[in-house]
Amino acid sequence: MKNILISSTFIFLSVTIYAQEKEPENSVSIIEVAVQEEAPNPDEGYFIVEENAMFQGGDIYSFVNWVNQNLKYPVDADVSGRIFLEFSVDTLGTVADIKLLRGIDPKLDEEAIRVVKSSPKWTPAKQNGVKVKQKITIPVSFTLQ
Repeated sequence: MKNILISSTFIFLSVTIYAQEKEPENSVSIIEVAVQEEAPNPDEGYFIVEENAMFQGGDIYSFVNWVNQNLKYPVDADVSGRIFLEFSVDTLGTVADIKLLRGIDPKLDEEAIRVVKSSPKWTPAKQNGVKVKQKITIPVSFTLQ
């Protein structure tokens, strides 16, 4: 009985040790992953897209220049600085969801929001050939003169 128990223990240990040996260092494991690309959701706001929204045929800098040309510095404001606004250009090219990220004075903040709201239509952004809503952040600078 002892011989059988010792033999079976030896066989068990040898099988266990053999099974735990490392694979050779030069072996390669191949793992295949299938990625299925989902269609973009046009109502979800994207910061990064394949084709950015375009303002009057130009880029975001064209829009920032347009904003600066249309700003009217409030007469009773005596502050200068930079405001940051976030907004979306929806699938129809309309500016929506304007949000003040960092303001400096309520009068200047309101003026910057007013100008961005009055923006003409944009060409919407595209992701995988589908028009999508794009989120954009811009600085608006006010300087005392």
